[in-house]
Amino acid sequence: MFPTVSMSAHVLRFKWEIDNARRELKRRGLSSASTWWQDTLRCVGGGNRVKIGDHRKSWDVLKTAAFLEERVSESAPVLDIGAFASELVCVLHRLGFTNLVGVDVDPHVRLMPFARDIRYEVANFMETPFEQESFQAITAISVIAPRRVFHRVVRLLAPEGRYNGCAAVRNGLEDFL
Repeated sequence: MFPTVSMSAHVLRFKWEIDNARRELKRRGLSSASTWWQDTLRCVGGGNRVKIGDHRKSWDVLKTAAFLEERVSESAPVLDIGAFASELVCVLHRLGFTNLVGVDVDPHVRLMPFARDIRYEVANFMETPFEQESFQAITAISVIAPRRVFHRVVRLLAPEGRYNGCAAVRNGLEDFL
């Protein structure tokens, strides 16, 4: 049985919203996306080995960060699903969140920035070792199988916990839930 859930949806409608979100992330000093020169260094074997972020996800990252910033304590446990190469967990760290966990099936997730401050776990989210009700907030941007993820999220969220997921929904919310 699922607890009572309140839900809202925000819809990205225009490309300029993505560009505005990227500018806002930069203005606030939160942008963690790899730059062209970091990409070049990576190609020749230098710098961080993980390309962080995707310009097309700027709006999702900014909206999710703002959602958590308004509703969740900086010391609350927060889980980011699909953390490999995700900019979100880095942005949350820059916002001052101190109890961050990133989970991904890709073992390179351990090479992500801020690994001393963020606990990165290599695991299939559907089979994680996390205890029930262990997170105050859970995020998932562009995660495959959002319906299955949502059912697992409900078990991991603490009472009054927050979930923020972003997915491409083409045929209505029935596909999402």
